[in-house]
Amino acid sequence: MTYSEIEKDINPQKEVDEIKIEELFWDSNEFGYPISKIEIDTEDDKESISDAIRRAKDTDVKLLYIFADRDKRLHDQLEDKGALLVDEKTRYLRSLTPTKMHDANLVSKSMIGTPLDQRTLDLAYQAGAYSRFKMDPNLNKGEFEKLYKLWIERSLNGEIAFDVLGYQQGNELVGILTLGDKNGRADIGLVAVETRCRGIGIGRDLMLSAIYAASEKGFSEIQVVTQLANVAACNYYSKSGFVIEDIKNIYHLWF
Repeated sequence: MTYSEIEKDINPQKEVDEIKIEELFWDSNEFGYPISKIEIDTEDDKESISDAIRRAKDTDVKLLYIFADRDKRLHDQLEDKGALLVDEKTRYLRSLTPTKMHDANLVSKSMIGTPLDQRTLDLAYQAGAYSRFKMDPNLNKGEFEKLYKLWIERSLNGEIAFDVLGYQQGNELVGILTLGDKNGRADIGLVAVETRCRGIGIGRDLMLSAIYAASEKGFSEIQVVTQLANVAACNYYSKSGFVIEDIKNIYHLWF
């Protein structure tokens, strides 16, 4: 028996599961610098997390997204390593039942196939008011604008959404909602109501139209992701029959 084998018998070490580092090619190409992602949970110990961060740094990644369980121990460890909490990603879920047309105030119209104009783009930017891509002060090269412009463009052309609902007052577009399919659920993406038009039921009417459209497509569930910091949105979803399914902390770690 070698000395190292004897030492292992005397001081057995816990097997550490290696946390996978995922290279994000789209983000890297669009933003112009290498970006990767790791996901950690309460089962991951301090050593494995430190190892994952060290391995990511060794690959010359500039920005590491860290998706983590909401846990004080994890939070303190990540903050100690310089990670910035940029989002408490909150997923809301609601079951759907067949909805008759008269049950929904279908005042919104489909915008699928329409070209992107400045008004629609402005609303898309408003939808991202609490986005981590806007909250992180290190993202100062137009990353937020680039991402949300592409998001609404790909929604309007039907690439990532089967419907885009628009709400008009007169000839002015004052609200939008994008609706796609994610993991077999209807998925609300961008939601925005013009600031001066809030509080008069436009968001409610957009949501009713989305629920009707999802029900017509045969979905049994509809989900929406928002930020816990967006208190108004969270309160609205809670009052609209949605329940919280999951909350994840998202950190940005810059090297």
